[in-house]
Amino acid sequence: MKKKSFMFTLKILISILILTILIYKLDYRTFLENLKQFPFIIIILFIISYVITVLTNALSFFILLKNETKQINFIKFLKLYWFSFSIGQFSPARSGELSIIAFLKKKYDIPVGVSSATFIMHKMSSLIMLLIFSFVVLLLYFKALYNLQLILLGLIIILICFIFLIKNYKLRFFIRKFILRKYAYLMEGFNSKFRAILKMRSILALSMVINAVRIILGGIIISISLYFFSFKAPLLLTTGINSISLLLSFIPISFSGIGVKETAGVVLFNYLGYPPSIIATILIMITAIFLILNFIVFIYFIYGKTNHMYISMNFIKQIKKLNK
Repeated sequence: MKKKSFMFTLKILISILILTILIYKLDYRTFLENLKQFPFIIIILFIISYVITVLTNALSFFILLKNETKQINFIKFLKLYWFSFSIGQFSPARSGELSIIAFLKKKYDIPVGVSSATFIMHKMSSLIMLLIFSFVVLLLYFKALYNLQLILLGLIIILICFIFLIKNYKLRFFIRKFILRKYAYLMEGFNSKFRAILKMRSILALSMVINAVRIILGGIIISISLYFFSFKAPLLLTTGINSISLLLSFIPISFSGIGVKETAGVVLFNYLGYPPSIIATILIMITAIFLILNFIVFIYFIYGKTNHMYISMNFIKQIKKLNK
């Protein structure tokens, strides 16, 4: 427990250190000046973007549940998902997002295996779209980064193969015996739901479109922000660089990828001649707004929904036991 708390604290310190170095390298005076000039309307857009991000995430998950969601009102589901989304921001490796599985089991008696299969497909569809946008922008704007293009293409192929390989009985048997072990009974219904989602091609395609819209929205926000600083950037470019930054944020060296994704965005935009100080200001402001809003929801969650808090924390503990 102490080791995990130490690692969590260390990641927060690493995030702060990376952002501090980034701001210092770009001249903190210029950064502060950009903050003073930052349009209030853009902050409002960031808040709207945050709400739409949560909404589209929840909708993507909700439609993949399909038959199981007939008993659930979407607004109620959105509240549960929002809670788990905010918990994920403040938990190691965003493991708190898994609490939606516990909520669905406790509140609507949806089997853990069914919601787990849905959660994985929801995340995979989002990851595939991030990889596609990243690959396209690298191909069009960063032709010199040939090796990175091959890596992303390889990841897309591996991810698609994994989706179909997981249907394999031998692989599932290995997971049950050596990973899930005594918790294997909890995953009953996983395989049938996973196969059902793969057969629902129109629903799966819709989920991917929703995830694509969310990613494009991030690009739109960055393009509009740059416009207010008198710079123009194609939507495909901002969407692609934002996708690459989000992918790199999965590297588990900092708190929720903070510091890593901002630095990646600054480096890539700077490669194409965009002013790094302005890019850094925009990206750090987006991160700050999202972090503050998640914190507000998280606090409300703790003090307003203590029963849900107990359920989620207990479920996360059970997940961690799988690694022991």
